[in-house]
Amino acid sequence: MLIAPRFWSDTRARAVPRLLAPIERVVTAVAVRRACRPRWHASVPVLCCGNATVGGAGKTTLAIDMVERLRDRGRNVHCLTRGYGGQVRGVVKVDPALHTAAMVGDEALLLAAHAPTWVSADRSAGARAAVAAGADCLVLDDGFQNTTLFQDLPVLVVDGAAGFGNGHVLPAGPLREPLRQAFDRARAVVII
Repeated sequence: MLIAPRFWSDTRARAVPRLLAPIERVVTAVAVRRACRPRWHASVPVLCCGNATVGGAGKTTLAIDMVERLRDRGRNVHCLTRGYGGQVRGVVKVDPALHTAAMVGDEALLLAAHAPTWVSADRSAGARAAVAAGADCLVLDDGFQNTTLFQDLPVLVVDGAAGFGNGHVLPAGPLREPLRQAFDRARAVVII
């Protein structure tokens, strides 16, 4: 679990973010450059639940809700996740009877209770496997900054209590990328 430094949430704190500004500029430049990379277009729609900050914001809960709504409409939806906290490598289809949270991450097991779920650091490789297995729609959990897979519907999830913290990019603040870049890419914003 991430324990955020206090200055991340204090918009009045200026000294520490100022000291970390040179590193923040490097992280920002990398994020901007990564966002420009070409992405693989799946042959099926890709919906993404992600956030601009580190930590939880309700992404997995929203992904599960999307899965249920798509399944209610007769879609053969599969989930994609990096498997944060898990140890498996490559592309792995989650089997709740076989895999543990230590192997695939806890989010993967939550998603697998609702739809076939694929763990892969390379989301485009996971998407290819899911499509080959019959998926006609993909839900990507925590992949907003992923640069390998084109997202037809990127949804920015915001923690309504924490917001965007002090508005700075890592390590000066909790943002994974500049807010303008995140909002420019998002097609919808959900505040939880």
